[in-house]
Amino acid sequence: MNQNKEIYDCVIVGGGCAGLSAALLLGRGRRRVLVCDKGNPRNAWAHESHSFFTRDGISPHELLSIGRDQLKPYKSVEFQAIGVKEIKPSGNQFGEELAKLSLSTN
Repeated sequence: MNQNKEIYDCVIVGGGCAGLSAALLLGRGRRRVLVCDKGNPRNAWAHESHSFFTRDGISPHELLSIGRDQLKPYKSVEFQAIGVKEIKPSGNQFGEELAKLSLSTN
């Protein structure tokens, strides 16, 4: 492996509800996952989140905090507070250009 590149099975862009759900599923499947999230959820201004089973009416920040807590046991899931600038194919892989991180995925 190249010293400057990390290999992940999946890179998830955004750590909102959908991104955390995907990370949970992949983490349970023992996949190496990077979640890239700058920490600016689109619904940050909302007082409540709705339509989430057992969590209807919860604050968006609390919902995301619970999601991250549930991912802690999965050591193959990693978080970076970073944005993704570009995703481009590289052979049978994809390479992402991140603000301060160089990586590739299978």
